[in-house]
Amino acid sequence: MLPLPKVAYVTSRVVTTFGQSPTIRNALHLQSSSSPSSSSSKTNSPGSNYFQQNKGSSKPLHNFFDQTSGGSKGSRFTHGYLGASRVVTQVQPVIANDTGYVQGDDYEEFITIKSTAPPQPQPRRYRSHSLSYTPQERAQKLSVLSTVQLHARSKHAFSQALTTDDIPPDSIPSTPPLARRNSTASVTRPDTPPIDTLPPSLPASETLPHTADVNNNQSSDTTRTPSPFHPSQTSFQHSEHYRAFVHARSSGDHEVALLAVNNFRAALTAKLIEPSIYEFNAALEALYHTRPKGSPLTDIQHLYNTMITFGIHPNIRTHTTLIFAHCDRDYEVVSALNGIEHKLKIQNILNPSVQSSSEDLARKEALEKENNFSSAVSLFQILRTLPHKDHLPIQIFSSLLSCCAHYGAVDTAIMVWETVEQHSLRPSTALYKSMIQTFARAGELDAAEDVFADFREQTAAGNVALSSNDKESQASARAALRVWNVMMEAYFKCGKPDMAIGLLQEMLEASQPSVNAFVLPSPAPSTYTTIIAGFCNSGDYESAMTWFNTLITQTTSPGSSFNPSPVPSRPDALTYRALLEALFQEKDEISALNTVWSKLVEFAAQDGIDIRSVDRRLVAQANLAAVQSILLTAKGNALSEENLKQCTELLDAAKSTVLPESSSLSYVAGIWEAYFDLGLPIQAMDFALHLFKEQKFVSPGLRVHLPKFAQLAVAQDWRTIASGSVSLGYALTLINLLRRSRMKIDLRLHLYLMQQYYYAREQSVSIDDLQYSQVKALWLSAATLEMVEPRHREGFAGLVPFMEDLVQQKHDGYLSLGEHDVREEVFSALMYDRSVYQVKALIEELGLSAAFKTKLDAIEPATATSSPSIHAASLSTDGVSDADPGTPITDPSISSNDTSRFALSDSLYEPESEIPNNLIIDREVTRKAERALLASPGVMWDFFTQNLAKGKVPAPYALSRLCQTFGRAKDTDKVKTIYNVAQSVIATLGYNKQLQSDAWFLIEDGMVIAMAQAGEIDAAHVHRQRILEQGGAPSADAYGGLILNVKDTTDDTSNAMALFNESQALRVIPNHYLYNNIISKLAKARKADAALELFANMKASGILPSSITYGAVIGACARVGDAASAEALYAEMVQVPNFKPRIPPFNTMMQLYTTTKPNRDRALFFYHEILKYGVHPTSYTYKLLMEAYALEPLDIPQMEAVFQELANNHRVELQATHFATLINAYGCVAKDLDQALVVYNSIFHHPRKPVVDALVFEAIANVCVAHRRIDLIPELVTKMSDVGVHMTAYVVNVMIKGFAAIGDIERARELFESLVDPPEGIAALHNHAPHEPSKMPSVNPMEPVYREPSTWETMVRAELGSGNRDRANALIQRLESRKYPDAVVNRIRGISLDHSQVL
Repeated sequence: MLPLPKVAYVTSRVVTTFGQSPTIRNALHLQSSSSPSSSSSKTNSPGSNYFQQNKGSSKPLHNFFDQTSGGSKGSRFTHGYLGASRVVTQVQPVIANDTGYVQGDDYEEFITIKSTAPPQPQPRRYRSHSLSYTPQERAQKLSVLSTVQLHARSKHAFSQALTTDDIPPDSIPSTPPLARRNSTASVTRPDTPPIDTLPPSLPASETLPHTADVNNNQSSDTTRTPSPFHPSQTSFQHSEHYRAFVHARSSGDHEVALLAVNNFRAALTAKLIEPSIYEFNAALEALYHTRPKGSPLTDIQHLYNTMITFGIHPNIRTHTTLIFAHCDRDYEVVSALNGIEHKLKIQNILNPSVQSSSEDLARKEALEKENNFSSAVSLFQILRTLPHKDHLPIQIFSSLLSCCAHYGAVDTAIMVWETVEQHSLRPSTALYKSMIQTFARAGELDAAEDVFADFREQTAAGNVALSSNDKESQASARAALRVWNVMMEAYFKCGKPDMAIGLLQEMLEASQPSVNAFVLPSPAPSTYTTIIAGFCNSGDYESAMTWFNTLITQTTSPGSSFNPSPVPSRPDALTYRALLEALFQEKDEISALNTVWSKLVEFAAQDGIDIRSVDRRLVAQANLAAVQSILLTAKGNALSEENLKQCTELLDAAKSTVLPESSSLSYVAGIWEAYFDLGLPIQAMDFALHLFKEQKFVSPGLRVHLPKFAQLAVAQDWRTIASGSVSLGYALTLINLLRRSRMKIDLRLHLYLMQQYYYAREQSVSIDDLQYSQVKALWLSAATLEMVEPRHREGFAGLVPFMEDLVQQKHDGYLSLGEHDVREEVFSALMYDRSVYQVKALIEELGLSAAFKTKLDAIEPATATSSPSIHAASLSTDGVSDADPGTPITDPSISSNDTSRFALSDSLYEPESEIPNNLIIDREVTRKAERALLASPGVMWDFFTQNLAKGKVPAPYALSRLCQTFGRAKDTDKVKTIYNVAQSVIATLGYNKQLQSDAWFLIEDGMVIAMAQAGEIDAAHVHRQRILEQGGAPSADAYGGLILNVKDTTDDTSNAMALFNESQALRVIPNHYLYNNIISKLAKARKADAALELFANMKASGILPSSITYGAVIGACARVGDAASAEALYAEMVQVPNFKPRIPPFNTMMQLYTTTKPNRDRALFFYHEILKYGVHPTSYTYKLLMEAYALEPLDIPQMEAVFQELANNHRVELQATHFATLINAYGCVAKDLDQALVVYNSIFHHPRKPVVDALVFEAIANVCVAHRRIDLIPELVTKMSDVGVHMTAYVVNVMIKGFAAIGDIERARELFESLVDPPEGIAALHNHAPHEPSKMPSVNPMEPVYREPSTWETMVRAELGSGNRDRANALIQRLESRKYPDAVVNRIRGISLDHSQVL
């Protein structure tokens, strides 16, 4: 047994009170004011340090808890509603406003609610034998019936109600309803059955709400009158609607119930059936029993108001159902509010500077506006006035009193108890418990004590309803235990802990066999939780810890919180939570906090306790705060050995809270930062890197702290801290971690890694000691630093020395350069300030030709004949003389303007200015030109022209890249100038025909790329043809550029495939760029099979698909509606090592589920994926998000919220397509023409001034056609012209469809014939808005409008719809002459075969 000291002095008052046998009426204020019960007469006991009486404490116990004046004043209002809070009433703990802890059991869940004003003393009622009013009281009041009826008529029971104005005039029943005020009030008519005699209700287990405390043994020795809820069979049971309600209720499906109710309401409105109280009651019960948990009572309230509208008056069954529904909903609201309060409180504790979530505050405000308890009380008041009310279920009283306990509603609780007694019902333990909680919450301890005393008396007499079977004796004890627990809680709340401990002492004596467990139950774990939490709430942490330390030594696990046992057990989960949350807020209690935490960790698994993440945060942050306090006290000075030891112990406690799966919590970063602050970098690195190693993916919560962690690591002087192998290991792990997290790696980190490598090499660390991933990290860092200005990379020897060091160590470079991204980076670094010929010689010298063979093949165009190997001596300077840089490299007898020696140097373009003679390829200019490529085109051009004026030019490889750069900038004049200069330089290379030939191919290939990127596709093909005529082949990049810019034809895909097939016939090795572009072309043409085949070939060739590739192939699947393949490819994409999140694949998946396979949930999933991967949504993303909410069922508020968010986000362009989406949603989906027109008109006056394009007019035209308002079309056409928007074929398509729909086929024909056909083989111009409307080229509104294939299709459908098959066939013949692809023609021809939907 728990070693409790003697407490006879504590229990004296309890025993005395019990001996007096007061009735519960005393607690209900029905005895005279001369009652001797007074708090001033209570015996007070020594202080709350209960186990430490020998330490000299003589302070009275009440002084420890009286927050006002240091002593009890004897009044029951001394400790009001905001005093020490309730402790035990719910299993899952929440923190209410009064910081109380609650716990529940198998049957009940009571929780605390927001604080209310302290109660004011009220006059006592006159004493009477029962809880009904005495004659004296009746003299002061109206009759109960009159009072309740007047009250009900003056106050709405429901906050939302319908009036007769809401019902169509023809649906109002002919029988005039009684006068009412649109509330739950009603007057029972003589012809209305007071009790619904049909149908029979379901078994009690199915009908009781979850808040009710089920009482399965209501006076087994008393014969009850048969319940009117079990009636005889009558004919209305065969009603179709009644059977539908019964089925819906038994199915448990709320949608089924709603459908049945809506059908019933429609039948009533149409006067197809006569309204009946029986159907209405069955409908209400169906809605009640199927209502989803947490949903409001709107459907039930609307149905009730419909019943009143049709003159049907509610009976007892109606009111019972409504009361249960409102009590249930009140419980849900209270639970939700407590959850929000708990969340906000924890957030405020852990992050005081972070503002509360606006969503939480808005939800809280909305819930607080609900008034379910008042409605339940009003309904109950009406119920008490009805006849035949003697058969009410006991559960209704339990539900009402539970609600009273939430609010401390004393008057209502008295009224409910009065009714229980009037009906001669045996009260249950749940009723007593709720009454005690009600009085305790109101601060009326005297009344709570009287209730408890009556409970003890009635249990001893066997008058409390509970099972007496031996097999249920444990259940009886649990039920009684809950009442004892709440009485202890009341004592703590009202500042009387001595009385609570006295009750516990009595319970400990219950272990004697002679004691009835129901009359005097043994304590349970929840009882000890009540004691400890009570001390915590009172601020007496010393007493709380004394009880905790005593309990923790017990050998028994806690088990169920409410299972009484004479043997004390270790603390349960709520005890730990109460202590941790209380001790966290006391800075001086860090030692006690860590004691509780260590015991929780020790016994959690053994005692079946789940450790919450919030507990881990509380403990960790308390310890981190203690460390910072010590550091702050030191004021920058070195810590003493004792303080340093204390800090390490505190950090050890903080570290013990961390689990890999919970490491997303922000406090984890504070641990390693504290180690760095203490000058313990090794401990910081060991902790953090081990933690990251345990995570498969770095959690977002830790990812944000990685940059600062890296900065702290780089800032350390590792040469004085650790050995070279250790410091290099840290550096490699850190940089690989950042790369794995897909985070940008700062140049300082690359330099830090290479410095640690040099340090490790000084200590003879070999490259073979490292893992493959670590060598890869070294390659990438060295390559990155190679492309940085020397002044920004001090301490880095260079990429080539690093490569030479690897060769010296006989490292297998082919193996470590095996990954594509590593080869790319290293090769780009080597090419940064070297020519391709220098790089080739260097690679051969280092023995790495095999590793870079593919890369070398890709950048150098193939020639028709195999060329002999070029001597290294001729390439060592890339054609640059070893003489002074200013020395010409040409033969003195050949000038740069003499092209007669080499016919390939003929230029295609007339030079705009004279090219200097005697040009030389300058080494320094070549090196700087490579770097200039990273600058802006303007800077690059100035550099080129200034050196050209001096007769100095870069090498041909650099000139080729300059052409490409200005091609991307769409500056073809500069491209042609560079090309002419290059031709002059090539002419000077005649002394080495092989070198001259390679240079010519480089320039021509660069021109193919440059002209294609500039949009000069014809010029690009001229240069392509020149290469082919000389027996060579354009590079993969050149073919990629040509394919990318195949457009404005009627069959872009066939032309693109012809180019790709040509490249393969010429044995050009495809690269990323070529594969991505051809797959994209196939995807846009919906040729998914061909795209997937190329995708497979790409992977088989060893080229890892990039995010661009995946985006293209996902788009191919999405366009043909292959959602399964698209999903599989997306899942594969996000798992590949080189995955770099880009917006197109996400947008493609959203488009798939908004257009091809409408599915809002999946569309929203991919929007959240965008946010998950930190990708910025684009204008198109917002359009797709709006379209997701425009899917059925239409969600206008969410769609408008997205639009408003976009309108407020000035980083994303607001486009006409967003307005078009709104217009379509309002006009075509919601069928609201007026709102669609409002949106349409708003775009012309919007403050963001979006660029208006044809999409808006197409959308509003569609709406007009859908609403048959063709008369509005001319106004739209005029507006298009006024704002300078060119008419498109797609707008005309809508107009043709509209005129055909109203039978005006002639106007449709006129519109069709007013359009013109584009030249054969050329795509129609000016019909498509660009992706960036702000860059839309200006088009004269008077330009002709060209037909699209869809225009032909629309007109064919119109003719077929008008019965003109001959005309439709004639149109198809005209279409065939236009040489459109067969797929287009066949699709339109198929319409004439099956035109079931002609428009």
